[in-house]
Amino acid sequence: MPRIPIYPEVEKFIILKKRAKLEEVESDNKKENSTTQTPKRTSTKRKGSPALITAKRNSKRSRQANTSAASSSKNVVLLTSSFVELSATMNGSLFVSENGLKNYGQSLSTACETVATTYNNYYVENFENMICNYFIYTLKTEYPDAKIGCIKNLVYNHVYDQVLTHSQPSSVSVDILALFDPDVASNLTSFLNPLILEVKNRMSTLPLTKESLNKEPFEILPALRYILNKYDDIYKAQAAQTDKADSTKPPLPRRFSLFPNPSLHWRFIKIDAQNLTGIFPKAKQKKQANESSFYHQQRCFYQALAFKKLGIQTLPEEKGRMFLNGLYTDGYTCRVIFARRVLPSSPEDNIRLELDDFLSEEVNKHFRPCTVDPGRRDPFVSYHGGTDIRRLSSIEYYNMGGSVTRMKKQQKHKQELGIEKIETDIPSPKTASVEQFVL
Repeated sequence: MPRIPIYPEVEKFIILKKRAKLEEVESDNKKENSTTQTPKRTSTKRKGSPALITAKRNSKRSRQANTSAASSSKNVVLLTSSFVELSATMNGSLFVSENGLKNYGQSLSTACETVATTYNNYYVENFENMICNYFIYTLKTEYPDAKIGCIKNLVYNHVYDQVLTHSQPSSVSVDILALFDPDVASNLTSFLNPLILEVKNRMSTLPLTKESLNKEPFEILPALRYILNKYDDIYKAQAAQTDKADSTKPPLPRRFSLFPNPSLHWRFIKIDAQNLTGIFPKAKQKKQANESSFYHQQRCFYQALAFKKLGIQTLPEEKGRMFLNGLYTDGYTCRVIFARRVLPSSPEDNIRLELDDFLSEEVNKHFRPCTVDPGRRDPFVSYHGGTDIRRLSSIEYYNMGGSVTRMKKQQKHKQELGIEKIETDIPSPKTASVEQFVL
């Protein structure tokens, strides 16, 4: 059934605008091509003999295979030593008995990929803030009268590059020093350089970016552990100061965990053609003559699962949807993998209209402009002209979602079952101490 336009006149007007802009873009491209055309240069490239080309190709493959084998051997040794160390630390066995379970390899592989992705995302998304917050806290503690905005400017525009990018230390630029008092500015370089070197010396490779950290996520761990050790020392020193009132003590840094916080939530596992018949033995179907493996696997899934509840009467394809022989489940819910047919698109769909493409009269006739600001305290604030201001406060947002009432009920239920006291007594994982982390 075709879509019924809500504002047909406006949609027709936008289509005409896109066509006009498309013609303008095509005209400009033709002019540019006609002015920049140059005669083609022909060149001859010497080619080696077939035997020489084959030898070079085999040599390259051999080097790649040796590099891959060395990397795999290194990872296996590291994984084995980590497993042995973890087993000794936990004072127990990390092995799980099979208890007759079969065809669990694919599910175990999916669980391992989920954990690995969690660790990768944790370090890639947070390492910059962890390092920058350490220098912001240290500078604010050393120079309490300095403005926090000036300190952040110094950290993000100078210290960040010095720690993660440049191999040689350099002095702070004049523009950044001008933000501080002369007494503070004269000591900044001498104060920062030792701190920068202490963190930088614990990184194996420079420059360190999100792309390089995604390949080797644990490269940042020594630097983060050094920072967390510093935080632990600050907490211990302040806890020992019993003679001072809490109001006179300096603010404490915000600690972080070296690893993603563990959870008891059920994990999603993948069910595909490799483990389907192990979980659902009745799904096994005999392969028909001239039937591809893909369609045979689809028949097996259709035999095991009730796709009719999803509105799909026949497989492999219906209404532009195709099942891709796989799903994820946590034992309660499931995510079924489908592919959607790509609809043909016109060149006008790739045209983006901007504000400069419209006249003031056209804007006033067909649109009602408004400005939207996400804000810090409100999810959004929109201005529609005059005194027409609409906003949604954070309190209204959470009340509409029911999260406040749900949290109160959950907390009351925890108190009745005694879970609240157990959670309160659990030591924080935000520490560099192995003994405290294991507790």
